[in-house]
Amino acid sequence: MRLSLVVLPLGALLPMLRQAQTSQPPYACEPTPEIRQALNKLPNRTDFRVPFEERIKPLRALAEKSPHDVFVQQMYQDAFRHKTALYQEFDRALLMYRSKPDDPIFRYLEARLIARFNPKKAEQMLEELIAREPGFPWPHLVIAELTERPGARDPKKVESHVRSFLGVCPSALAPYRLMWSIDDPAMIAEGAKNLRSLMRSVEDPYFLPYWRYLWDLEFRAASKVEREQVRQRVLNDLASLQKLAPLASAEWYGTIKYGADLVKEQKITDWLEEIVLRQLPDSSLAVNVERSRWERAHPRPGRDASPQEQKAYAEVEKGWLAGLQKRWPDDPGLIMDRWMQIHPGDTSLSLEERLSIADKYALLQRRSPDYSYSVPPLAIQLAGLYVKWRVRLDQVPELIQAGLRDVELEHKYSTDPSALPQEMQDRRIDPVAFTNERARIILADYYLIERQVEKARDAIQLALEDLESRASNQPESEREKRRAEVRRSQWLPFQARLAALQGEPDKALTFYQQYLQRFPRQYLSETAKMPQETKDLLEETKRLYLAQGGKEESWSDWLSAGAKPDVPKPSPLLQYTFTLPDFEAKDLNGKTWKLADLKGKATFVDIWATWCGSCRGEHPELQKLFDAVKNRVDIQVLTLSMDESEYSAESYMREKKYTFPVIVSKGLIDKLFTVAGIPQGWIVDAQGRRSSPFRLSSLERMISELEKAAK
Repeated sequence: MRLSLVVLPLGALLPMLRQAQTSQPPYACEPTPEIRQALNKLPNRTDFRVPFEERIKPLRALAEKSPHDVFVQQMYQDAFRHKTALYQEFDRALLMYRSKPDDPIFRYLEARLIARFNPKKAEQMLEELIAREPGFPWPHLVIAELTERPGARDPKKVESHVRSFLGVCPSALAPYRLMWSIDDPAMIAEGAKNLRSLMRSVEDPYFLPYWRYLWDLEFRAASKVEREQVRQRVLNDLASLQKLAPLASAEWYGTIKYGADLVKEQKITDWLEEIVLRQLPDSSLAVNVERSRWERAHPRPGRDASPQEQKAYAEVEKGWLAGLQKRWPDDPGLIMDRWMQIHPGDTSLSLEERLSIADKYALLQRRSPDYSYSVPPLAIQLAGLYVKWRVRLDQVPELIQAGLRDVELEHKYSTDPSALPQEMQDRRIDPVAFTNERARIILADYYLIERQVEKARDAIQLALEDLESRASNQPESEREKRRAEVRRSQWLPFQARLAALQGEPDKALTFYQQYLQRFPRQYLSETAKMPQETKDLLEETKRLYLAQGGKEESWSDWLSAGAKPDVPKPSPLLQYTFTLPDFEAKDLNGKTWKLADLKGKATFVDIWATWCGSCRGEHPELQKLFDAVKNRVDIQVLTLSMDESEYSAESYMREKKYTFPVIVSKGLIDKLFTVAGIPQGWIVDAQGRRSSPFRLSSLERMISELEKAAK
């Protein structure tokens, strides 16, 4: 039996809701004062300097003590439900919820926890629960949250379930987190008014996240002439928040910073940064403030900067980061910076320094596994570095086994690919298969270094057989054929080294030569520009060539025999396979855009938001592209903003003096594109078909690709 929902306008519903406040709903709508106090006293779960177990233990104990308290359980879940590496916490929670399958609260909590990785099953469970327990409000919010995943946006569905929740809990704050997903102007206006009345306490940390939702709602509800009034209200709210005692929490800092950015008040940002540096000098917030200030004072060179300018900036940045790392040696963000520095291979550091950085990062990951996540797992990455550096080789086999075990466990609770749009399924890389492939490469390298010939031969043979098996099961597309060829070619140097160990130098030289033929002749002659690994491979090949009687004067001819000619590498051919549906939307200047405005020309469409740092970093280049093509009739630029309100994007554009067109509409973005992250761009061709995702690149290449798409 399915529950039939009677959908009323929020304005008509609110009088009924206020009347309903006198009766007690059967399920809790807000935490009790005692629970709120207990939640506020919990350790800061985003302070990654503190081990995860120390941060989660008090919350876990509270969850075990209060298994039926929705608010305790929600906070407990939120500490790990988006981090599949914390699979043990998933196991523990699901064991508790499944112990009583007929308990409606446990059933709801189970569905909420599995919603991220099994949304179809979760929604089915929640709909059954709503039909069985119509007075239970919380399943409605999880169903509404499920529309936030790519390709699932449904404003009407969100509006319906938010109304149903408010029908039971008219004074609850929770549904206002989902108001960004609704489109109904009346509901937005009434929601802003109602949330303002509910924000009772500026001192209680429980209310902190809701200031952002309130401000966004108020700006969305306001007309252009009313925006200044909203701005003044936000400034008044910020003045009250500035009176609070500083908290070393991302929520406190982020709320005030968000408000200051929203109303473009640099004075408040300056005040906030000074307070952090003066009163919270040992916190990660202080590190972030120092980063922000340095980046404002030292803008990163644009794409048109010379290699010398890029290198000079990188050196200055490296020196500045080294200073920060001395001041805050245990800051997780700075430890991660150092790890990223050695991972691609920084030859300026000694082996001892590199090992120290790797050890410190490994310690951080052991203590705080919720800080970051990687594919392949850290154990595999460490094994790869040890093999590359020829150190700690005795640890490699154990690390490989640990990494393979970790990737299986960590993906027990990963998203079901069938819940993603087909476009994302096609681009998805299987993390388990990718990790296995990387582990085989490292293990084969290890066996060759250790001169374990039989194990090396078996590892290489197994990898090649697996590649053949995968190729036979893949679609016969050109893209897949190229991928399969690249995968096979990466094993040629291993086959060469194995042949050399087996006393077959001529065979080894043949494998090396086949591998090096992948590169253009000019590239092979310019060793200074090569990655160190390729340079080492070339030197090893040359030593073997000379040892087998080859002559120095004939080395270049032998090396380039069969090599690719020195021709410019063509740009990958973009595929235009998705025809855009018709649409109509206005940009910030009031111009109406339709699908017809994109046809007959080529359009670069960029997706961004004011809160996205990477997006802001690309905007100077985007403005250059717009300026270069704005008077052309065959190519053009259009951008879509994911901001909550036009006010945010409008004030940002005015502050930065950017003039490219902007449409603020999450709904339109979801209708036209499959967005997994931003910044992201596409090219729409003259027939109104969009390409695969295409990031903003050099001005010359962008114009070239647009000109091709216009034909």
